[in-house]
Amino acid sequence: MGLAMVAMAQTPTTFPRSYHFLNCIAVTCGTNSTYGVTNQLSYSGAFTNIAGVFMTNNAGTAVIIGAGTNDVLNLLKDIPLWSLRNGEPLVYWPTNNQQAEYLNKSIGFGRFQFRVVGTNAAATGTVHFRFTPLWDGTNESTLATDVWDVPIVANGTTIATLTTNAPFYLWVGAQKLRLKEIYNTSASNQGQTWVLDVTLNGFAP
Repeated sequence: MGLAMVAMAQTPTTFPRSYHFLNCIAVTCGTNSTYGVTNQLSYSGAFTNIAGVFMTNNAGTAVIIGAGTNDVLNLLKDIPLWSLRNGEPLVYWPTNNQQAEYLNKSIGFGRFQFRVVGTNAAATGTVHFRFTPLWDGTNESTLATDVWDVPIVANGTTIATLTTNAPFYLWVGAQKLRLKEIYNTSASNQGQTWVLDVTLNGFAP
């Protein structure tokens, strides 16, 4: 009985987590990078949002950002990273007795989800999400090689969803992860794209 109780006490407990990178319900990313969304903590002097971007904290109600209108709200935020309970990184390296397609590839214990939708049928550009680690939890890495870029192609007025494995091996030792910026490479005559969801999902202590 005593041994059973000790075993139960040492059983690791994890919980499903979804960490959101948006500080609002949704935000638009305009055309040809004209109305990109930038983390205000990423650039010196970038204390306001770009006028012309729409955002909402109330489903169905869009607010255009202008002088004095949500211009100082940082639309993007940092999220904490975590490790296994024994301190090891959230990475699994398959061995040669695993399936061939997984050989020499890392599998992170988490997934990113991105959801975008266009304001009209012409909104079919590629939206880029750029992430960078905060090794000490405060200061952003300035190395270009530390930036992880994820593209997703908008599908007009149909919601496009992308999920991808989290490459935790890139951020071993980092305290936080920052969504640095979002930009749209669509032509200037195409519609804006709403970013509905940017989350990191996994099981954490």
